[in-house]
Amino acid sequence: MTRPSVAHRAHLVLPAALLLLLAAACTKVETSDPTPPTAEILFQQPNNQFEVAATANLGSDPLDVIGRAEDTSGIRSVRLEFHNTVATSCTVGGTVYNGSFTIPLPGPFELSPTVNASGQVLSQAGIPAEILRPTCTVYGPSGPMTGTPFGHVIEVVCTAKNWSSNAQTSTAVTTAEVTIGSGYSG
Repeated sequence: MTRPSVAHRAHLVLPAALLLLLAAACTKVETSDPTPPTAEILFQQPNNQFEVAATANLGSDPLDVIGRAEDTSGIRSVRLEFHNTVATSCTVGGTVYNGSFTIPLPGPFELSPTVNASGQVLSQAGIPAEILRPTCTVYGPSGPMTGTPFGHVIEVVCTAKNWSSNAQTSTAVTTAEVTIGSGYSG
């Protein structure tokens, strides 16, 4: 079975985000919230559990990630982004080529839960995404060759916003790094 492209999978992931919303508790909107929200990045581990981590390895298997926001006074939005789309090397058949290689990454994804008729919003929301090991293209005398940007680091960013009117407590940002390796992605 052929996997859908990154662009097509982006649409397949969003219904799963709605499932995460259904499990979250609701709370009253609090615009004077004195504390910032919590932003977390969770990666799926070899045991299939998701754990908060600052680093992960992207091997030959896809890597599942969740950007999660939490605030007892309500979540305004959660955003999950992937940065660093230009690799400096591309390995094709064991040969490393240096240069500038654009690689495809998913997203960005954003979820903004709405306030219900009772003035309540979610206190937790998450966005799931799947990262496939990206490919790079080297143009040689015999035509284009597809390779892998081994060692390249993808920056994952999760931004959480609450309903606070105070700019100092309305946003939290966390980052993690995913290194493109050759083995298992756990």
